[in-house]
Amino acid sequence: MNLPRHLANHNRLHRASSGVWIKDADAAFEYSDGEEAQSYVAQTIAQATDRGSLSTELASQIRDWPSEYHLSPLRSNLLRALNLDDRGPILEIGAGCGAITRYLGELNLDVDAVEGSYDRACIARLRCADLENVEVHAVNVNDLSLPDKHYGLVCFIGVLEYAQRFSGIEQSPEEAVLHLLAKAKQALRPGGAIVIAIENRLGFKYLFGAGEDHYGLAYEGIHDYPHFAGIKTYSKTTWEHLLSKHDLAHEFLYPFPDYKLPEQVLSDHYVQKYPQSWSHVTTSSPRDYHGLIADPGTIPFWETVGQANRLGDFANSFLIVA
Repeated sequence: MNLPRHLANHNRLHRASSGVWIKDADAAFEYSDGEEAQSYVAQTIAQATDRGSLSTELASQIRDWPSEYHLSPLRSNLLRALNLDDRGPILEIGAGCGAITRYLGELNLDVDAVEGSYDRACIARLRCADLENVEVHAVNVNDLSLPDKHYGLVCFIGVLEYAQRFSGIEQSPEEAVLHLLAKAKQALRPGGAIVIAIENRLGFKYLFGAGEDHYGLAYEGIHDYPHFAGIKTYSKTTWEHLLSKHDLAHEFLYPFPDYKLPEQVLSDHYVQKYPQSWSHVTTSSPRDYHGLIADPGTIPFWETVGQANRLGDFANSFLIVA
């Protein structure tokens, strides 16, 4: 399959020797898990004979949190919960090191993956080296012109919390999110969808003192980001408000223990229909990636909020389809 280079041609990008499409030397931005951590991930992928989304070979090389995030086969569970048949072409904004990109490419759909960091884009290209239907672009999405009514799916997975940080203009975090949603909506073909995955500011583990994922501080989001540095997550109510601004009909799904390493995904429809749905959640222990708390024990909490029909309000992460 030869992927039509819509995004590259639309923006007059050129292909670097790495196989990654770039705009110019300064177009990408710096975002990293650390040079040593990313070098390890790149080397591990380069040496692997199986780079697939369910690769046990890659999973066997997990040694710490950065490598787990980029190499775990659990990553793709997030989208396995969705029927993506005939959803191509796909625009993935914030491809990282290609864990989700790889899964999308395996669906045999054309994928335009965009990653602001050139180094991470190169790793994503490496992860998908054998997939001709995947193109990787190292460009800040704010610097791209997206083709109108072209994509069947636009993905923001772990991205919109950074909307203001990388917007390049003076605006509130909410305004930056709305700008990207408007850009994505314009790029969707009729019947297309936007997929958002993000932490819930009011998630169970954060209420119990887990480190806010981006700041590493307990109660940072709960206390309205006193150390705000351009990164912000939102509650379910706030997301409903933001999506309504662009008249985006939407459905919430709840990945547990979170969207990063989901073991199960519950739809809001299922949660609303079955009062005992909370019992599923108790089998997925929350992860505090900063190590501030141990497993606080989940059964009493989830039973209480489940019986009150508020499970979705306190899920650790959201998967939103709009």
